[in-house]
Amino acid sequence: QRSELPHTGDARTGAAAPDTTNIAFMTATRLPHTAAIAGPSWPGGARLGTLVAVAWRRVLLAGSAIATLGACGGGAPPAPTAPVVEKPSLPVLTSMTLAFTEDSVPVSQSVFGSVRALDEAARPMTVGVIAWTSDDTSIATVRYDGAVLARKPGRTTIRAKVGDVEAARPLLVLPPPPGPLPIASITIGPVVGEVDKGATLLLTAVPRDFDGRPLANRDIVFSTADDSIAVVSADGTVTGLRPGTALIEAISEGQRGAATVVVKPPLDSNIVIAFSTPVENQEIGDTAKVITTVRSRVPLSDVVLTVGGRPYPMHIELVSNAGEPQPTWVVNADVSTVVFGPIALVVTATDILGNRGVSVMPVIRAPKVPGGNKSPPGSK
Repeated sequence: QRSELPHTGDARTGAAAPDTTNIAFMTATRLPHTAAIAGPSWPGGARLGTLVAVAWRRVLLAGSAIATLGACGGGAPPAPTAPVVEKPSLPVLTSMTLAFTEDSVPVSQSVFGSVRALDEAARPMTVGVIAWTSDDTSIATVRYDGAVLARKPGRTTIRAKVGDVEAARPLLVLPPPPGPLPIASITIGPVVGEVDKGATLLLTAVPRDFDGRPLANRDIVFSTADDSIAVVSADGTVTGLRPGTALIEAISEGQRGAATVVVKPPLDSNIVIAFSTPVENQEIGDTAKVITTVRSRVPLSDVVLTVGGRPYPMHIELVSNAGEPQPTWVVNADVSTVVFGPIALVVTATDILGNRGVSVMPVIRAPKVPGGNKSPPGSK
């Protein structure tokens, strides 16, 4: 009803609709008409009109109070809003500068390059993978880590690039100093060697320049990381002392090369291995069942079959033990190979004390001839 007041005029007098902002005026103009209409309709109408007028006044006053509270910001408090958290902006690579440990380097020596990266606010920042290049690789080459190797006298430019941002710096390569070329690296072979306990193994160390060329007449010193497992002489001869692994190093002019030597336990004649299947020079197919018996006075820890360098752990089962000086184990494994022609099956049994026994069985991997008498592919 309150919402109709601004749009309704006085039906009897034709007066315009009252201003809703003036509640007192609307009350004064409405009350007489309400009482007059209600009064003559029935006995006691004046009393009823008065009651209606009072009720209407209360409605108007309540509306005024609500309007006043709304205008003053009263009423229920506004719902809380989540705080706006601004995400920190990622730095943007804007520029890089390149520096060397030295701006000139003699042939066969090296310098190291490093970059300083700045963001859009000229603040230092870290960068990811750097792409290093040299304008003339015959004068100097650069590795992935920024190490520049000087190869011949001249000038070149080394570049470091990250995305679209690049830094460049010239480098002067000087003639080599008088005297022998410096050692850049030492290669030692074999890189991984095996030697039985009490046996020897000869290691060869070769010093090389930056182009990988061997350098003669250089003094090399050998050392071992664990002389309780293996010792090494001045000429690189390694002697196995006890089962284990030892690192052998060759050192010359500050450069180092390394090899790993595995000392194996000695062969024990009390560990006897006999093949049950296959037999010597038997033809086998794509797969084969290998069964052997092993006699040992000491319980076995493992038995391994090796075919073409690939190991196959074998299943161990004790079959005889009562009153025998050497209990017997049966071991077996399924093997597969794609190598055609003669191959060797090597079985190595090791007891819980580290003693070993070895047996070798030569067999023939027969080619599979598909479709009758067709020959196998030449690559086989």
